[in-house]
Amino acid sequence: MKDLSILLLSLLLLTGSSEIVPGQESLPASQEELGPIPAEVVWDGKTYAVSDQQLPTREIGTHLGQASFIRGTRMVYEIKGSNSSDQLAIKQMGKYYLLATSRR
Repeated sequence: MKDLSILLLSLLLLTGSSEIVPGQESLPASQEELGPIPAEVVWDGKTYAVSDQQLPTREIGTHLGQASFIRGTRMVYEIKGSNSSDQLAIKQMGKYYLLATSRR
């Protein structure tokens, strides 16, 4: 019985317990975006200001790609039910932040 408990614990540690949400990807903690939230990002040739408004995960749609900014990149997501292609969010340390309307 003790061996079975050890085996189950080992399997749990190997597989992890993070939940995968359809349309999103889950990054290991070592790959999570760290550092301050960028002031603006560039996506699809347009510059967006990053607002401090956080969005709940249920409003986040498909991962679209990487937005760049002066110190790296952040993942860009569409917002579910949005009628505008300019309604986007970025992921920063497990939280989603609304991107303001593009400046260009």
